[in-house]
Amino acid sequence: MRLPLRPVAIAVSALLVAACDAGDRAPTDAAAAGTAAPPTEQPPAAPPPSSAGSEVPAGIAWFAGSLDEAFAAARAAGEPVLLYWGAEWCPYCADLEAHVFSREDVRQKLELFVPVYLDGDDAGAQRWAETFGVAGYPTVLALGPDRDELARIAGGMPLSVYAETLDLVLGDLRPIDDVLAAAVTGAPSADDCRRLAYNGWSLDDAASEQTAHLAASLAAAADRCGANDVDHARLAAYAASFAVAADGDEARPLADEFVRKVRTIVANRELAVSIFDVLRELDEGFFEAAKALEPDGGRELLDAWVAVMDAASVDPRYGHGDRLAALRSKVEAVAALDPAGIPESIADEARRRIAEAFDEVGRSPARAGTANAAINLLVAIGDLEAARAIAEQELEHSRTPYYHMADLAWIDEMLGRHDDAVAWLERAYQASQGPATRFQWGTSYVRGLLRMKPDDEQRILTAASEVLGELDGPSRLYRRSKGRLETLDASLREWNADGSHDDVIAALRMRMTQICRGIPADETEARSACAAFLADRA
Repeated sequence: MRLPLRPVAIAVSALLVAACDAGDRAPTDAAAAGTAAPPTEQPPAAPPPSSAGSEVPAGIAWFAGSLDEAFAAARAAGEPVLLYWGAEWCPYCADLEAHVFSREDVRQKLELFVPVYLDGDDAGAQRWAETFGVAGYPTVLALGPDRDELARIAGGMPLSVYAETLDLVLGDLRPIDDVLAAAVTGAPSADDCRRLAYNGWSLDDAASEQTAHLAASLAAAADRCGANDVDHARLAAYAASFAVAADGDEARPLADEFVRKVRTIVANRELAVSIFDVLRELDEGFFEAAKALEPDGGRELLDAWVAVMDAASVDPRYGHGDRLAALRSKVEAVAALDPAGIPESIADEARRRIAEAFDEVGRSPARAGTANAAINLLVAIGDLEAARAIAEQELEHSRTPYYHMADLAWIDEMLGRHDDAVAWLERAYQASQGPATRFQWGTSYVRGLLRMKPDDEQRILTAASEVLGELDGPSRLYRRSKGRLETLDASLREWNADGSHDDVIAALRMRMTQICRGIPADETEARSACAAFLADRA
């Protein structure tokens, strides 16, 4: 894991460029080392959201029917589908809507698609996520009328490239995997290289299962797309990320080669700033690999990295939250490469830039992403109280205050304020809305109890039983929810490693058996996931 940021549970950890996953915020060792404070009074109740239920993002003529109907309409019109999978509470989604879907050039291109917005809490949404291999919010997919994947479009890119990316898809409806395969074995066109370079490889939920293969394919594409410096650099950075993350020794030579290439790219400040959205997701695994290759080159790499991220943090090609994320990447690099740690001058600059960003966005739609980035940056520099103050401040105006309640729980746990942290987790769960969201926040509450109140068996049993009830219904136990159920299973097994809580485990297993009976017979994967929960293992 990187410095103390919100943990995420999809794809390759080094590559999650824009994935909301607010529920499971447990402090890392680095964060937990902050000064503990005595418990305070119970947190005040936050105001309820201004309205219930999800809202369709404004400004786009989203298709009004089901996704099946959208594909039928696309086949009839000979047009591709653009599927935007998001969540009302997701700040990265708000950032995407504020900075990308608001652009006139993007809106014009979307008129040539059948655009569909699918909230993760909509009926059947998690089952569709299983179909298309997505787990993180937001994920934007360009899909052919026959459901072939044409592109994954990530947030955080230079704002001017989104319309161009959509245009490339409109001009060539080949599946993106076919484009990659052709680039590995042949001579890709300039448009092929561009499509590959700006595809959101990090958002592919299957990437974690094939990192070595994907690293090799992207490395080959990078070598064949050398005519354009930016395309080559983006593909090289992706290849390095996947190669570093791959298990085993097979990918080691490739990782070494592409770590060196990334170092060369970072030394070219102008080029590196133009691909900042890919570089910023390189985590301590990359820095460790770089140090192992060139033990005496850490200072040179750090100086170049700091210069790039400083330039990106003031570059208007990126949104407000992304510019703050550049400062966070700088902090992460300093923490990884400088034994002296983060100097106060960097911390002061971060606070100043956060204040400026809030002044610029005001109460505009860009505020949610800015607040999220600011909290992450403040936690990275170790200013937990300032991060907490922003989370409290945002409660008042948020439509989904449970998101910031989870922030407060995360920060209070790092500060050692366990009573407050658990209280926030419970309030966040009770305030959350929608089946997938409630299960996400509910599992976070139960796991928080397991960490911070492990002896309170009755409270754990009551909370876990209620949370499992969120899965009672059709099409609920897929993708994100299935992954969270597996995580909850692992946490409960660890809690009961010595067998001292067997009665609670048996009661929860019985509760889950009741829920399994209500899952339709045709949902075989969901039934299998349900049956595996806390089941005996041979």
